[in-house]
Amino acid sequence: MKKLCFLFSAITLVLTIGLQSCGSGVGKKSPGDAVKHSFNLLADKKFDKVVEMYVKKDGTAFTDEEKAKVNGLMNMASAELEKKKGIKSMEITEEKISEDGKTATVKWKVVYGNDETDTEDGELINVNGDWKMVIGK
Repeated sequence: MKKLCFLFSAITLVLTIGLQSCGSGVGKKSPGDAVKHSFNLLADKKFDKVVEMYVKKDGTAFTDEEKAKVNGLMNMASAELEKKKGIKSMEITEEKISEDGKTATVKWKVVYGNDETDTEDGELINVNGDWKMVIGK
């Protein structure tokens, strides 16, 4: 029984170390994942959470006044999303991360519930390991 417990502990330790070494970046989203996540939050009307995913071009957070303005924009975007009957599908068509890993550009295609299609692109910045969408100058 002792040998079985030891063997189980050893296997668990090896798997834990292996997963950590192979999974560097686990828990850190790609720029494309961040874009998809922001759309999901918008569709779920979690505007405060969406606003948290945006920063100024220099990577700094918005002031409370700026957050209120962006929140209002998200409310308008949500209304447009409802007019288009939600999101049927979303695809990241291109993701380019800069050599230094600090910025990225992402292009995506959205098919709405009413079958309208939009293609858009955006700039993201890596802030403390999290990809944030950039608004403003």
